[in-house]
Amino acid sequence: MKWTVLTLLALVLPLCTAAQSEAPTLREEVRAKGMAWRISYPECRTRVIEDPLDDLIVRSDLIVRGRVVDEKTRLSPDEYHVWTDYTVEVLAVFKDAQQMIQTGSRIIVTRSGGNIILEGKPVREDTPWFPPLRWIAPHILFIVQDPAVARNANSGYSFTCGEIGVYELSNGRVVSNSFGKKNHRLIGELHNQSEVKFVEDLKSKITSPKKTNPVP
Repeated sequence: MKWTVLTLLALVLPLCTAAQSEAPTLREEVRAKGMAWRISYPECRTRVIEDPLDDLIVRSDLIVRGRVVDEKTRLSPDEYHVWTDYTVEVLAVFKDAQQMIQTGSRIIVTRSGGNIILEGKPVREDTPWFPPLRWIAPHILFIVQDPAVARNANSGYSFTCGEIGVYELSNGRVVSNSFGKKNHRLIGELHNQSEVKFVEDLKSKITSPKKTNPVP
């Protein structure tokens, strides 16, 4: 019997959808097992692009130099994930598509991952490709905002393509504790780059953006 690609997809996709819809929520898993532990990976880890910095600029609504000054973990509304809300103090603004963020502003940027206590039981979601951000350390952050959030809100933000949009600055260099980023065939070239060169390139590309066709 010969199977075409379309026939196989027609059989496999409903099974995948059904499996996903039947997966227990974290609350259900805690009640059944007394704990919950999951591992998640960003959906935007691999892309085919000509220039990674150009692509990040195009994708991002907001690009800032900032530092984490607080964080809180919580259960996502659908109860399938643990979310960490970082409070980021903005030290400098490089790009602001909506022109509403200023130096000194504080915004809430959310990512998957973290630890919480749910109904008295431990719940953990690990994100191996995206380690937690270090407090106080300066970062260059590429950020997108949920279009459903009000324009004057300080929340509703997430990092552009997960760990790909986060660059810590240390001793005058761009550093990363993300295995996925350091070894990414395109983003890896930004790791350990001079902070001065990184910022100069960033400002130049924002001022004279290159037309790109980022992968959705």
